[in-house]
Amino acid sequence: SPRPREDGSEGEHPPVTPLRWASEAECRDKGAWDLYCLICRHFLAALAPDCSTRETDVRLDLDGFQMLAKSVHRATDDFAWCDVPGSEWKPEGPVDLSDLPNPDLPETSVYSIVTSELSQHVTQAPSHLTEGELVALMDQHGIGTDATMAAHVAGIVRRGYVKL
Repeated sequence: SPRPREDGSEGEHPPVTPLRWASEAECRDKGAWDLYCLICRHFLAALAPDCSTRETDVRLDLDGFQMLAKSVHRATDDFAWCDVPGSEWKPEGPVDLSDLPNPDLPETSVYSIVTSELSQHVTQAPSHLTEGELVALMDQHGIGTDATMAAHVAGIVRRGYVKL
């Protein structure tokens, strides 16, 4: 197993932090400017206070149909890391109730359904790829090499994922 050196240092570098303000014109290209902005955003977010949130889960039983809805609200309006531009957080969950004025519902409450709507949608399968398009996509995503491409294609055909 690896062992630290006597002084306990493993050669870690200090965190990457902005040393001074820079303008977009001072950066060599768009990639350098984007990297500088990312470093600044992370630096400011690291210094900012925690972002407190309140989460509410609503489990619905509509005549045997189960549904989970989740609401995530900020618990305070004080400045926090999520206020740093580019650090926005988004509520998560199957159904977002964050727009509700007060998501706090007493536990085991019973409510009447005011309106309901049933809609039907049909998905469509994606269009088929040619073998050349498949190989190009595999190359684009770094799957295989020129020497192994044929073996990869043969493997997915053999497994029944595609038909040629």
